[in-house]
Amino acid sequence: MINEKIIKKTYPLISVIIPVHNAEEYLEESVNSVLVQTYTNLEILLIDDNSTDGSINLGKQLAQRDSRILHFVEHNGSAGLTRNFGLNQMSGDYLFFLDSDDKINPETIEHLYDALKDVKIGFSISKFTNNQDKFDRNQGIGEVKKISANFLEKLKGIQASDYPSFGPIGKLYTRNIFEDIRYPNLTIHEDTAIILPIVDKAKDIFLVDSLDYYYRVNSGSITQSKITEKNEAIFIKNDFQINFVKDKYPEALNYIYQLCMNENDYVAMKCIKDGSSYAIQLFEKIYKQNQYFSKQSHSRKFLYKSKILYKIYLGISVRVWNNDFIRGLAKKILT
Repeated sequence: MINEKIIKKTYPLISVIIPVHNAEEYLEESVNSVLVQTYTNLEILLIDDNSTDGSINLGKQLAQRDSRILHFVEHNGSAGLTRNFGLNQMSGDYLFFLDSDDKINPETIEHLYDALKDVKIGFSISKFTNNQDKFDRNQGIGEVKKISANFLEKLKGIQASDYPSFGPIGKLYTRNIFEDIRYPNLTIHEDTAIILPIVDKAKDIFLVDSLDYYYRVNSGSITQSKITEKNEAIFIKNDFQINFVKDKYPEALNYIYQLCMNENDYVAMKCIKDGSSYAIQLFEKIYKQNQYFSKQSHSRKFLYKSKILYKIYLGISVRVWNNDFIRGLAKKILT
């Protein structure tokens, strides 16, 4: 048996941050997928944002089973602040975010660490799926692709197929990535808001060809979820991203406008399905912003020239969005 002190000296501590809110049904399965990792020098931070189901008691029970589990109960009411709490409490040299209803393969952390271990500042990503059978049939690790380029090329590079491009999941980060970066105080869109400074700060990014992350598609599809005031966060997120590149990387601005239009379209689809007076007002704001983005980026002018055409396009898109994979992808990347 390998001495525990030797393990800690040879393999740096990795912090796994799991934000929790009303996740009692899947939380134990999620945590267990971390406990069985082949990379063992871990700490697991369960950050419960005032759950109203049995998640808090379950989190306490899990923490009593394994000394690597640290359990916290916060009252943030914000996904961004919950993630920040985990960042402030972590002790690891690396960090990994896991959603409380998801799970990872036993070799996930090892795969990501092996790709990243010789890098001073960066992150590694492995593939994800919402198909349980596909996840169970994972064939191990394939090619590891390194991306070391300018800001725009790095941003485009991480948008490879089957990778969680803009959300925080499925990635192992060096701790210093977040040295001066924190999530905004938002309930949704907090993750995509800061992907630009993260990509900018990373000297090296690695795409690890291994199907390591399983994300669960819940019943809250685009056809069922309701529009509320929290959806206004899309405008804060857009401002954050545009202001970041305006002065620093003006050559990337048109591309960022297009990314913002993509996410606006997703929220607009939800508005169309919701149909409430508030949703209609939000749709009008999104439509006007997309017209502006289209004009600034000299793209998609035809689509946003007519509101009727735009609604037809969104109506077709909603039907496509009923596909489980696309809906799950939206959950992880766009919200």
